[in-house]
Amino acid sequence: MKLNYCIGSGNTDSLKFRDFETQYQSLRLAEGRIFSIDEVVKLPAVNSDHPHYREWVIRKNSSERLVNYIRKKERVLNVLEAGCGNGWLAARIADVKNTKVTGIDLNRLELMQALIAFEGRRNLYFIFGEMSEIRLKENSFDIIVFASSLQYFSSLNETIGNALRLLSEQGEIHIIDTPFYKESELIAASERTSEYYSCLGFQQMREFYFHHSLKELEPFNWKVMYNPNSVQNAFLRKKYPFHWIRVRK
Repeated sequence: MKLNYCIGSGNTDSLKFRDFETQYQSLRLAEGRIFSIDEVVKLPAVNSDHPHYREWVIRKNSSERLVNYIRKKERVLNVLEAGCGNGWLAARIADVKNTKVTGIDLNRLELMQALIAFEGRRNLYFIFGEMSEIRLKENSFDIIVFASSLQYFSSLNETIGNALRLLSEQGEIHIIDTPFYKESELIAASERTSEYYSCLGFQQMREFYFHHSLKELEPFNWKVMYNPNSVQNAFLRKKYPFHWIRVRK
């Protein structure tokens, strides 16, 4: 397996994207979010003494729910994960029979980890690049996943629009592990993020992290598969604290 580079306008070589890649990698290291290859293979399982253990319990729960949903399709599926990082979720999805999975990301460090960790998986591929640049056949993916990645895309409207271009007629976009805010909460959320990055010494990352509301999805054919704020899900909120959103054409 080798790392492929998407062919596009060349934006991934721009100063902006190289700066994001550098800042993001440094931040991940500072946060303790860069894993060894042995740890990547085991994700989403982490040791109970890991500083982000509770976060990974949540990601384990949501990923298992998504993988089970995909497995129930019981047909050949071409899957894209946008913002795949070190590839752990793409690899879990690739365990489903009759799937071909592609992960795309702008972080070469974690993509190289993915190549090493999941070497030999014939139905799993990784691409370095930006999703809007990807030159793949339109209508070619049956499932497109955004898992804890949509907050790094500035325009939800543009990002979903690009994903729909690549989606098959009966395909689905799934958004998981992603915070959504009420419009009245956006300013306060942005201020908290700025303070967090400032405390860590990565003020520039504020330019690359975005806060989205569910209202931004209104132009699309979307459905809430799970709402953590609903009364009936009150007892599930700790296990699944994020919305699960499905978008179709």
